[in-house]
Parts: sequence; structure tokens; C-alpha cells
Amino acid sequence: MVQKVLSILGILVLAGFLINGVTMTQNMKKLHAGLEDNLESTKKIESSPGFRH
Repeated sequence: MVQKVLSILGILVLAGFLINGVTMTQNMKKLHAGLEDNLESTKKIESSPGFRH
């Protein structure tokens, strides 16, 4: 009985880590895409004729 409960808890903990990892990966992909967009925008601004350092 106790072993069965511990097995179920272990599976739930592992599933939680898996879900957390997938969610974190999705958030990192969104963050990376946003950073790439910012980099492109910065390059466009720097190459515009009115930009001064």
C-alpha cells in the first residue's frame, strides 16, 4: 500500500518536472524570438539616415 502511494507520488513529481521543462522551453523560444526582433529593429534604426551616435 505505502509502496504504491510512493510510486504514484514519484510519477506525479516526474510528470511535474517534465511539464515544467516543456513550459520553460516554450518561454525561452518566445524570449529568443523577441530578442531577435529587437536586434533587427536596432539594426534598422542604426542604419537609418537620421541616427547619430
